[in-house]
Amino acid sequence: MNLMGQVLRMTHNGVDYSFVILNKEPLSRETREIIVSVNGETKTLVQRDRSWLPAEEAGDVEVAMAIGKTIALRYRI
Repeated sequence: MNLMGQVLRMTHNGVDYSFVILNKEPLSRETREIIVSVNGETKTLVQRDRSWLPAEEAGDVEVAMAIGKTIALRYRI
């Protein structure tokens, strides 16, 4: 379910990514977990030491950090 509504896009290392924020609550500075749908896959990002990292160990850390940074800049979190 897409509650935030907007498809966001970014390019990382020459690859385009489209993602949608799936969190039920609006994002704020207190948000510590963001659920996103990235190119059709659901991923969870968690905030650690002011960076957004994949909750799953096998996740692509660079892409997760880039998506987290994009979201943080867009929503000022």
